[in-house]
Amino acid sequence: MRWSCFSFPTRVCAWGWVLVAAGLGVMPNSVQAEGSASAAVGGLQDRFPGLSTLMDEDGAVAFFGKPMTAAATPAEAARAWLSDHGAALGVPDPDLRIERENAVGVSGRTVIAYRQFLDGLPVEYGIARLLVREDRLSRVVFAAARLVRRPKGGFAIDRVGEAEALATVRRMAPYAGLTQWSAAQLVVFQDGPNFARSRAIRAWKFLGVRPDSGDFEAYTFFVNAADGSLAHVRSEVYHGGNDIAGRVSGFGSPGTLPDAPLNNPVSLDLIDLQLNSEFGSSAVTDRNGQYVMQNNEAGVVKIEAKFQGLFVNVQDTAGPVLPSLFQNVVPPGPADFNFNTNPSEFSTAQINTFVHTTATHNFFKDRQPGFTEIDIALTAQVNQASTCNAFFTPIGPSINFFVAGAGCVNTAFSTVIGHEYAHFVVSVLGLRQGAFGEGFGDAVVLLQYDDPIVGRDFFGPGTFVRDIVGANKRYPCFGEVHDCGQVLAGVWWDIKLEMQGSLGQSTGLQTAQQLLTDWSQITLGGSGRNSASPRTAVEVLTVDDDDGDLDNGSPHFDEICAGFAAHNIRCPGTCDEIRRLRVSCLSGLSGSISPLREGNVIRATITTQGAAGSEVTLVLDETDSQTVTIGDRRRTTVRWSNVSEGEHEVCIEDCPGLCRSVTCGP
Repeated sequence: MRWSCFSFPTRVCAWGWVLVAAGLGVMPNSVQAEGSASAAVGGLQDRFPGLSTLMDEDGAVAFFGKPMTAAATPAEAARAWLSDHGAALGVPDPDLRIERENAVGVSGRTVIAYRQFLDGLPVEYGIARLLVREDRLSRVVFAAARLVRRPKGGFAIDRVGEAEALATVRRMAPYAGLTQWSAAQLVVFQDGPNFARSRAIRAWKFLGVRPDSGDFEAYTFFVNAADGSLAHVRSEVYHGGNDIAGRVSGFGSPGTLPDAPLNNPVSLDLIDLQLNSEFGSSAVTDRNGQYVMQNNEAGVVKIEAKFQGLFVNVQDTAGPVLPSLFQNVVPPGPADFNFNTNPSEFSTAQINTFVHTTATHNFFKDRQPGFTEIDIALTAQVNQASTCNAFFTPIGPSINFFVAGAGCVNTAFSTVIGHEYAHFVVSVLGLRQGAFGEGFGDAVVLLQYDDPIVGRDFFGPGTFVRDIVGANKRYPCFGEVHDCGQVLAGVWWDIKLEMQGSLGQSTGLQTAQQLLTDWSQITLGGSGRNSASPRTAVEVLTVDDDDGDLDNGSPHFDEICAGFAAHNIRCPGTCDEIRRLRVSCLSGLSGSISPLREGNVIRATITTQGAAGSEVTLVLDETDSQTVTIGDRRRTTVRWSNVSEGEHEVCIEDCPGLCRSVTCGP
């Protein structure tokens, strides 16, 4: 057994922020949890002994650690779980409607994603995720949700119509420059500094856009349908026979550096680009930029290579897109095409955007073949008339990159493009952006390019946008969203390093990459200002698990938990079971009799609720470690002899904050 849960009177575990009292306590929501929810949680844990529960500060709840409801198919298992235990998610008889159902990884697990509705209205950010493991039967192994409760006393009566809501916002001076407006939709909205404690309202939701490429703006507005007040404004700009064969390439920036004098363009493979023949045949380039086009004609065939990808539609706001290339080919060719043979800043930005947007799409698609929601030709606008930034917006949707200037390079390159594409993935997953979106974007490019720096040489040689290792951000975080996003990115970089330490460089990287994309399919996102939290650790362990039972750990439990511990996030388990750590120093006296002949002796005694036979490692001064086995009395002592005079520190390994200081005198 690697770890087990505290034994609370209600069999509920809480790691992180919310302390769960006897009788389930108070749900972190705007109203007290109803008796039906408490009974549902109790009934769920009675039905599946050993099941663990986590509730966080943002109102999310997760059930994990033991296999739960079984059925013949994943959909039937999920439907049965919700029918029997849906109230345990915190809302009686929740109205959850499937948004997507797809495999997690290559096989064996299916995630079913739901959107919440109240009174027939979609609930903004009301989501649920069920993970089902498929063996002889399909079993639910993870259920999590962040749901909105009906306000106590019900919703206020709607007194403001769609037209009035739109007119109210359009009259406001800050939004006078918006020229395109969507129709309004009535939704249930709940947001604020603390999602769980804000009150749900019925609101009119609509978009306002300023499409000017040099000063693009886009906002989603929520107007209270009861009193006409502007409840919330969300910016939607986030600063990613006779067959013919050949190869398609284009001159772009090599590696992760931008288009700059010390990084001249080289020929790069153009992947997932479509070619057409005058006789109606078509082909798509493979991962080496190569293609084979079926052809039944014996004579000369005219082939077009259009600068258009299956997963990216490059648009240049400063001028024309690279023109199509044509060749008259005698089968079988080869018919090779090479774009941007006379590179310039604007044309190289187009090639870079094509290459790295496609690469980031395929980073996910290779590992999550069932994740079809990203299979669109995402609009990518380059060379916009601004500098030193880039952004994603769900309006379109599109990713957007700026020209060089003001001391910055053209922002259409490698990690910047991948980061913005990852914002698109967050949007498709229905998650909030904020610190989570920034951290997710950084984590994706760190593992995709195996580089801890985001935006190398962005402001010139030797500069960068973010150095994830150097920042070493830790949980909890209270800073700006890009700053706090580095907690999540740092966790994933350290997980990768731990994987490489135990599995080797190549296998370790590949394992971490797969785990990152697996986790993306079930996560509920961030929690408040935190891009990562103890719930994130539970989510990652759940997708790493291979038998539906987290009591015996998971295949990469140690590596995952070490990565989280490096950023002050504990995995559920041993650390939570430690009840007391006492440290003392016995000063040795010269010429004295045993046992003081050993000089200064530091003695550390731990008391734990952990199971007998489990192991705990204690470390003196970060270097001298001893591993002990917990006995039947749940108490054990470790000694270090001949310790020097002065102050020392004893810590429990991989348990952030579980340390004690002691001073040894002369």
